[in-house]
Amino acid sequence: MVLRLFRGHDPVTIFFILLTGIAVWLRSLMDPGQIMIVPDCEPMPVYSLLISLFEGRPLLSTIAALVLVFITGALLVNFNTRVFFINERTFLPASLFVLMSGLFPSLQRFNPVLPAVILLLFAIERVIGSYRRQGIAYNYFDASLLIGLASFLWFNSIWFFIVVIAGIAILRTVGIRELFLALSGLVTPYILAAALYYLLDGNIISLIDVVTVNFEAVAPDYIWSPQGIAVASVIGILLIGSIIHLITVFNTKKVKSRKTFSLMIWVFVTALLVFIALPSVSAEIYYFMLLPVVYFLTHFLVFRRNKKTANALFAVILISILVMQVF
Repeated sequence: MVLRLFRGHDPVTIFFILLTGIAVWLRSLMDPGQIMIVPDCEPMPVYSLLISLFEGRPLLSTIAALVLVFITGALLVNFNTRVFFINERTFLPASLFVLMSGLFPSLQRFNPVLPAVILLLFAIERVIGSYRRQGIAYNYFDASLLIGLASFLWFNSIWFFIVVIAGIAILRTVGIRELFLALSGLVTPYILAAALYYLLDGNIISLIDVVTVNFEAVAPDYIWSPQGIAVASVIGILLIGSIIHLITVFNTKKVKSRKTFSLMIWVFVTALLVFIALPSVSAEIYYFMLLPVVYFLTHFLVFRRNKKTANALFAVILISILVMQVF
């Protein structure tokens, strides 16, 4: 019954998604924190401009962050509707994304990762759009350009260029032209930014300094609470189960669905490797991980043969996240 309320595609489901978002963000809305700079150093240029809009307005910045979460949820639903790789029209990806945004209460502030995640989602859609396209796929230039722009919000977004390269390998025969287009798209924002810096003050070095500082910075460690560890463990177990389930039915899916899920696996693996390998990355990478995770869980819950079990599993996620807000 609970799952049915959140997996539908009608106004009632939208109401419950909005209600859930407010519930899991309520404490942050009541006691908003300062704008988050990740890592704790000079922000990247585009995010620096956004910070100026919310300076001294913590409640407004928190509301803006929640709105970005809702927008991302809507885009996740729209992506599945366009590509249709889960083979069911459902709002469950949005429900899960909004609900699971409550796992890390300290991230419930305006931060550079939220708008960067939206750009990554657009980039993934452009990569998938190259499927069966004849001739040179300029989609890879667009996708890399979006990732380059995302890195001007949060520098470590740049590592998701790996996903574009993986997309070329998955969707097309790898050619020098596509690789060149992808690389050109990635560096274009930096070339334009360097020209702008030079025209404004003649100092390109300041741009290089900002990039270097963000690359070399050490992000503060996230301090886990016992409740957080318990809830993350529950979700982790369900995620492993959903991936195993996906693997067992992978070969029964249409070619485009298999390729889309393969790309989502690359997104998850890239986010995991970036988190492990880079000291400048901390818990904020969670929002990037959520993109593939909500699709894995959605597929698992929608196609679970035992509907009572699927309903119980979703209820566990829902109750666990809500309990997190109490503690």
